[in-house]
Amino acid sequence: MILSIAVSFPKIIGCYAATFFVIFYLGYLFAGWTVTRWGAGWEIRGLDDLASLPVLLIVLAVLTFVLNPVTNGFTRHFEHQADQFGLEATHGLTPDSGQVAAQAFQIDGDAELADPAPNPVDVFLFYDHPPIPDRFASRVLTLRVPRRAWRVCSVATMMRSK
Repeated sequence: MILSIAVSFPKIIGCYAATFFVIFYLGYLFAGWTVTRWGAGWEIRGLDDLASLPVLLIVLAVLTFVLNPVTNGFTRHFEHQADQFGLEATHGLTPDSGQVAAQAFQIDGDAELADPAPNPVDVFLFYDHPPIPDRFASRVLTLRVPRRAWRVCSVATMMRSK
Protein backbone atom coordinates (compact mmCIF):
# COMPACT_ATOMS: atom_id res chain seq x y z
CA MET A 1 0.00 0.00 0.00
CA ILE A 2 2.89 2.34 0.78
CA LEU A 3 4.28 1.72 -2.70
CA SER A 4 1.00 2.79 -4.29
CA ILE A 5 0.91 5.98 -2.24
CA ALA A 6 4.56 6.76 -3.01
CA VAL A 7 3.96 6.36 -6.75
CA SER A 8 0.67 8.30 -6.84
CA PHE A 9 1.57 11.08 -4.43
CA PRO A 10 3.75 13.14 -6.84
CA LYS A 11 1.09 12.84 -9.54
CA ILE A 12 -1.62 13.99 -7.14
CA ILE A 13 0.46 16.94 -5.94
CA GLY A 14 1.32 17.87 -9.55
CA CYS A 15 -2.32 17.78 -10.68
CA TYR A 16 -3.51 19.89 -7.78
CA ALA A 17 -0.61 22.33 -8.12
CA ALA A 18 -1.42 22.83 -11.80
CA THR A 19 -5.11 23.29 -10.99
CA PHE A 20 -4.37 25.85 -8.27
CA PHE A 21 -1.99 27.69 -10.58
CA VAL A 22 -4.75 27.95 -13.20
CA ILE A 23 -7.30 29.06 -10.59
CA PHE A 24 -5.05 31.76 -9.13
CA TYR A 25 -3.88 33.03 -12.52
CA LEU A 26 -7.40 33.23 -13.94
CA GLY A 27 -8.55 34.78 -10.66
CA TYR A 28 -5.87 37.44 -10.92
CA LEU A 29 -6.82 38.24 -14.53
CA PHE A 30 -10.56 38.27 -13.90
CA ALA A 31 -10.27 40.28 -10.66
CA GLY A 32 -8.07 42.83 -12.48
CA TRP A 33 -10.65 43.11 -15.26
CA THR A 34 -13.47 43.46 -12.70
CA VAL A 35 -11.66 46.19 -10.75
CA THR A 36 -10.79 48.03 -13.96
CA ARG A 37 -14.40 47.89 -15.15
CA TRP A 38 -16.33 48.60 -11.94
CA GLY A 39 -13.64 49.65 -9.46
CA ALA A 40 -14.33 53.39 -9.73
CA GLY A 41 -17.95 52.86 -8.68
CA TRP A 42 -16.82 50.76 -5.74
CA GLU A 43 -14.05 53.23 -4.85
CA ILE A 44 -11.31 50.66 -5.51
CA ARG A 45 -8.16 52.13 -7.07
CA GLY A 46 -6.60 48.82 -8.22
CA LEU A 47 -5.69 45.30 -7.19
CA ASP A 48 -3.00 46.67 -4.88
CA ASP A 49 -5.75 48.39 -2.85
CA LEU A 50 -6.87 46.39 0.21
CA ALA A 51 -10.47 47.14 -0.73
CA SER A 52 -10.08 44.81 -3.74
CA LEU A 53 -9.67 41.77 -1.46
CA PRO A 54 -13.44 40.94 -1.41
CA VAL A 55 -13.50 41.06 -5.22
CA LEU A 56 -10.52 38.72 -5.42
CA LEU A 57 -12.07 36.30 -2.91
CA ILE A 58 -15.40 36.22 -4.75
CA VAL A 59 -13.65 35.61 -8.07
CA LEU A 60 -11.55 32.80 -6.57
CA ALA A 61 -14.64 31.23 -4.98
CA VAL A 62 -16.47 31.25 -8.33
CA LEU A 63 -13.47 29.77 -10.17
CA THR A 64 -13.02 27.09 -7.51
CA PHE A 65 -16.69 26.16 -7.85
CA VAL A 66 -16.42 26.01 -11.63
CA LEU A 67 -13.25 23.89 -11.58
CA ASN A 68 -14.51 21.57 -8.83
CA PRO A 69 -15.58 18.85 -11.34
CA VAL A 70 -12.02 18.83 -12.72
CA THR A 71 -10.47 18.24 -9.30
CA ASN A 72 -13.13 15.63 -8.53
CA GLY A 73 -12.19 13.86 -11.76
CA PHE A 74 -8.53 13.76 -10.68
CA THR A 75 -9.52 12.31 -7.33
CA ARG A 76 -11.88 9.72 -8.86
CA HIS A 77 -9.08 8.58 -11.17
CA PHE A 78 -6.57 8.16 -8.36
CA GLU A 79 -9.15 6.46 -6.11
CA HIS A 80 -9.86 3.98 -8.90
CA GLN A 81 -6.13 3.26 -9.13
CA ALA A 82 -5.98 2.78 -5.35
CA ASP A 83 -8.90 0.34 -5.51
CA GLN A 84 -7.14 -1.58 -8.27
CA PHE A 85 -3.92 -1.72 -6.26
CA GLY A 86 -5.80 -2.96 -3.19
CA LEU A 87 -7.37 -5.70 -5.28
CA GLU A 88 -3.98 -6.69 -6.69
CA ALA A 89 -2.35 -6.66 -3.26
CA THR A 90 -4.99 -8.98 -1.76
CA HIS A 91 -4.96 -11.36 -4.72
CA GLY A 92 -3.71 -14.67 -3.39
CA LEU A 93 -4.39 -13.76 0.24
CA THR A 94 -8.14 -14.26 -0.07
CA PRO A 95 -9.91 -16.98 -2.05
CA ASP A 96 -11.70 -14.50 -4.34
CA SER A 97 -10.32 -11.00 -3.89
CA GLY A 98 -12.82 -9.47 -6.35
CA GLN A 99 -15.75 -10.86 -4.38
CA VAL A 100 -14.24 -9.74 -1.07
CA ALA A 101 -13.74 -6.22 -2.46
CA ALA A 102 -17.30 -6.17 -3.81
CA GLN A 103 -18.66 -7.18 -0.40
CA ALA A 104 -16.56 -4.48 1.28
CA PHE A 105 -17.89 -1.85 -1.16
CA GLN A 106 -21.45 -3.08 -0.56
CA ILE A 107 -21.02 -2.73 3.21
CA ASP A 108 -19.43 0.72 2.72
CA GLY A 109 -22.31 1.81 0.47
CA ASP A 110 -24.92 0.58 2.97
CA ALA A 111 -23.17 2.33 5.88
CA GLU A 112 -22.92 5.64 3.98
CA LEU A 113 -26.44 5.34 2.50
CA ALA A 114 -24.91 5.74 -0.96
CA ASP A 115 -27.20 6.14 -3.95
CA PRO A 116 -27.43 2.72 -5.65
CA ALA A 117 -27.86 4.31 -9.10
CA PRO A 118 -26.40 7.84 -9.09
CA ASN A 119 -27.10 10.20 -11.95
CA PRO A 120 -24.00 10.58 -14.18
CA VAL A 121 -24.32 14.37 -13.96
CA ASP A 122 -24.22 14.16 -10.16
CA VAL A 123 -21.19 11.89 -10.36
CA PHE A 124 -19.41 14.35 -12.67
CA LEU A 125 -20.22 17.41 -10.56
CA PHE A 126 -20.07 16.20 -6.98
CA TYR A 127 -18.44 12.77 -6.51
CA ASP A 128 -14.78 12.74 -5.52
CA HIS A 129 -14.72 8.92 -5.28
CA PRO A 130 -16.03 6.42 -7.83
CA PRO A 131 -19.67 5.57 -7.09
CA ILE A 132 -20.25 2.28 -5.27
CA PRO A 133 -21.95 0.56 -8.26
CA ASP A 134 -18.95 1.38 -10.47
CA ARG A 135 -16.52 0.13 -7.85
CA PHE A 136 -18.60 -3.00 -7.37
CA ALA A 137 -18.91 -3.76 -11.10
CA SER A 138 -15.25 -3.14 -11.88
CA ARG A 139 -14.11 -5.49 -9.08
CA VAL A 140 -16.48 -8.36 -9.77
CA LEU A 141 -16.40 -8.34 -13.57
CA THR A 142 -12.78 -7.51 -14.33
CA LEU A 143 -9.76 -8.79 -12.49
CA ARG A 144 -6.47 -7.98 -14.15
CA VAL A 145 -3.50 -8.88 -12.03
CA PRO A 146 -0.14 -7.66 -13.32
CA ARG A 147 3.03 -9.57 -12.61
CA ARG A 148 4.16 -7.19 -9.84
CA ALA A 149 1.07 -8.10 -7.76
CA TRP A 150 2.30 -11.67 -7.44
CA ARG A 151 5.54 -10.38 -5.92
CA VAL A 152 3.61 -8.21 -3.45
CA CYS A 153 1.36 -11.12 -2.51
CA SER A 154 4.20 -13.59 -2.13
CA VAL A 155 6.06 -11.17 0.17
CA ALA A 156 2.89 -10.56 2.19
CA THR A 157 2.25 -14.31 2.43
CA MET A 158 5.81 -14.93 3.62
CA MET A 159 5.49 -12.21 6.24
CA ARG A 160 2.13 -13.55 7.39
CA SER A 161 3.42 -17.11 7.76
CA LYS A 162 6.27 -16.06 10.13
